Amino acid sequence: MFDLDGTLVDSEPNYFAASQKLFAEHGWVFDEAMNQRYVGISTKEMLEDIRKNYPEYLFQDSIEALVEKKIAITWK
Repeated sequence: MFDLDGTLVDSEPNYFAASQKLFAEHGWVFDEAMNQRYVGISTKEMLEDIRKNYPEYLFQDSIEALVEKKIAITWK
């Protein structure tokens, strides 16, 4: 397998849109500035960092459940 993301395919806009939808479901805004902080890392790492550094984002779901939700949103 070859990782062509960012070379032949730019999926970042799709991941950003999925993050926006995931956060909107919880009543929060995920903006471009916040997105830039997490470009290039996994959704799991992003959510762990957000849970640690942004206490205002009080997700009730587990990190694993949130990752699954974002995957589902991304590939709808």
